[in-house]
Amino acid sequence: MKNKILTSALLLGTALFGQQAFATDYKYAQCKDNEYSGHNARCLWNTIDGRDPLPPNTVRFDKGTENGANVYVCRDRGKLVGKYVNGTCYVPSYGREYPQPQNGFEILEVHPSYLQWEQVNTRVDLESNILHPGKYLIKSGRDSGYPMYVCGVKDAHGNYMTGKLVNGHCWYAAGGREYNYSLASGHVYVLWYTGPM
Repeated sequence: MKNKILTSALLLGTALFGQQAFATDYKYAQCKDNEYSGHNARCLWNTIDGRDPLPPNTVRFDKGTENGANVYVCRDRGKLVGKYVNGTCYVPSYGREYPQPQNGFEILEVHPSYLQWEQVNTRVDLESNILHPGKYLIKSGRDSGYPMYVCGVKDAHGNYMTGKLVNGHCWYAAGGREYNYSLASGHVYVLWYTGPM
């Protein structure tokens, strides 16, 4: 009898664990690639030419500017997240800042009512372990084996820049180099998608 009870408990536990794992599958938003654009865009990465005007729902880091210029979210063809400033997308990688060719990058578009920048100081990017009901990190792919999301920082000079949130750090490009702040530093903002999934 004890063996039957133990077996039943193990089966029930396995079933509940499976349900919990399934329930945490939607912890981030995976925005579409070049599917549609304009006023109705909920969440997508859109290939543009740096010489063209930005689409209306391009995501701006609305907390401040970099040396007086607005900063927008972009990524390269390898899906590394960076900053779009004055017509150029810059991505951080392996200690350096890389400007992208004018037609070789994508910008992020999210309907304004479906996004929220939030300053954070605790870890938010652990896969399968942390849920934020109604809010989803915007995932861009993986970097060095870790999931990569959209973040922003305020640096020591008072400039605001966007970058990639990887393994508890926001990595950003500035002055030819790559820098980072940990979430615990209090310098990091994350971008949440809050719209329909």
